[in-house]
Order: sequence, then C-alpha cells, then structure tokens
Amino acid sequence: MSSAELVVGSLRGFRWWKMDHEGWLVSPWRGRQRWLPDTNRAQCLFRRRITTWRASKKPHPQGTPERGCDCGFYALHSVPPMRTHPARFGWEIGVETSGDRRHGLVFGVAAADGRVLVGTDGWRAETARPLALLWGRGIELDERAAMSTNRYALPTYRNLSALVTEWGPGEVERDLAEAA
Repeated sequence: MSSAELVVGSLRGFRWWKMDHEGWLVSPWRGRQRWLPDTNRAQCLFRRRITTWRASKKPHPQGTPERGCDCGFYALHSVPPMRTHPARFGWEIGVETSGDRRHGLVFGVAAADGRVLVGTDGWRAETARPLALLWGRGIELDERAAMSTNRYALPTYRNLSALVTEWGPGEVERDLAEAA
C-alpha cells in the first residue's frame, strides 16, 4: 500500500494547450478535450484505432487518475528546458514559441484539484483549470488570442520569468515532487 499526502488547496503546474481556430484551449495530445474556463473533469481514455481516443466505458474504481494508467490532466513542476536540437516530440517545443500559429500550442499554468497523483516531473489530476498563458515575445497576437482572452479572462504574459514568478508551482509542489 502506498502512502498518500493530503494537500488542502490546488497544485499548480506548467503545461501546453492547443489553441483551436475559435480560441478554445484544447488538450493537445490525448482526447482533444476542450477546456472550459473553470473546472474540467478528466476521463480515462482508451485508444480506438491509431489516432482516435474515446472515453473508457469502465471507469477506474477509485476514479481518475489511476496508477498504472495514463489518465488525468497533466502538468509539469518546472518549465521544460530550452532545446538545442529540433523537437522530436510535440512537448519538446521551445516555450519561447508559445502561441505560434505554425504549431498552434500555447504554454501556461494550470491548477489541479481533487484526486492528484504527484510524480517527480509533474502531476496528473482528476480536475484542472487554466490559470495563466504565455505568448512568446515575437509572436503576433491574432484573433484566436483575442477570443481566448475574452473567453477565459486569464492573465497573459510575454515574459516567462514573470509568469513563473507569479503563477509557477511553489514550495508545496516542490516538496511533494521530492517525496515522489
């Protein structure tokens, strides 16, 4: 039996979203779930064919996320490192390109609530909500950014250091990561 830490309040973490043509934030790699401005509830997904994900018809007994499964909303404890090589995977895109139309990904901070599994690199959560977004310095804000700003009413940043200082994970997240 594993030990569990009880934490009162939300955990914060860094993550990528895909921004669709209407300014919605969407989970970029699994399930393409559209994020609402407030609380979003994760579902366990199973793969159907090669690229399509669907909700599992048999939920986990203790809920999402579950150990031994990949379900739940993801976030990282720290900002991904700057890349010195071309990205091999979507999540290796440089944070400085956040908001670029070529890849459509936006970097930001999310809050986790409910059941949360904490690992050494980040967490997976039952419920999550977006908190703040980063637009790369050289990225031109377009109509998607305007629609997203109106819909989510999130603080947006051009400076990564300011985003990290104001919204990044704190001591609780660092302590839990070290214990994981």
